[in-house]
Amino acid sequence: GSCSSMPPQSATSDAGKRIKELLDEKAALEQRINELKDRDAVRESRHERERESQNKELLKQHQENLEQLKLIDKREEALKRKEEILNKAKSELEAEAADGR
Repeated sequence: GSCSSMPPQSATSDAGKRIKELLDEKAALEQRINELKDRDAVRESRHERERESQNKELLKQHQENLEQLKLIDKREEALKRKEEILNKAKSELEAEAADGR
């Protein structure tokens, strides 16, 4: 029985088989989903144009919001930097005053 002396590699190959089965299942499911999507797409193409223009509006708004946020971030950065500079200057002045005594 040379089989009994085999290293326990069968476990990993079983796992590999299981993974392959799952992947096959997934592929089958994805195919099914795509078929359903295609069927829906035919039905939806009418609504599609309306929704697309709505989506474009939403996207535009979203972009504008992002720009606003970026601006706010930049302002906050600038404020933080100013604060740091002021604090540094203040501590330097205080140090000088302490030295001057």
